[in-house]
Amino acid sequence: MPDGPLVRFHPPLVGGEKERRQLTIARPLDAWLNEQPRKSVGQQIRSIARTHFGQFVKGAKIDDCLFMKRVEDRRRGNSKFGHEVWSVSPRFKPQHRYFGMFAGWDHLAIFRKQPRDYFVKDPELWHVEIDECLKEWSRLFPGRRPYSGTDFSHYVTNGEHCDDRW
Repeated sequence: MPDGPLVRFHPPLVGGEKERRQLTIARPLDAWLNEQPRKSVGQQIRSIARTHFGQFVKGAKIDDCLFMKRVEDRRRGNSKFGHEVWSVSPRFKPQHRYFGMFAGWDHLAIFRKQPRDYFVKDPELWHVEIDECLKEWSRLFPGRRPYSGTDFSHYVTNGEHCDDRW
């Protein structure tokens, strides 16, 4: 569906580069990524995000500490990660977090973004992002659960599991 709520992210490819993973993003996030803001900081934030997303799609080695992390739900007991929400974290000031879920092995869907400073006000705001991602997933994929695994290699190829929280 060309005008659907999700858009496939295609990075520019150079030489023999190929798309090795899939990244689907919410249409409003796609519009934001491709917007041309007047301030150079806004341009840099978008450029860094596009580059970061491109690394994912091109199959670059990534980890679950700095590149992306499972979001911890501290409201839950032993299943702090059972919701399957992930945060992608380009390291650029000001930092932003991009939230989504895996639709399949090597296929991430990103629904939301927030400035990293947003969470300093109240750590409970991480829970808001979890809940909003779950709502969006249910709206887009009624009756289907997000993809899950027990190790980072179950989610992506060429990934390094270094997050000792799970």
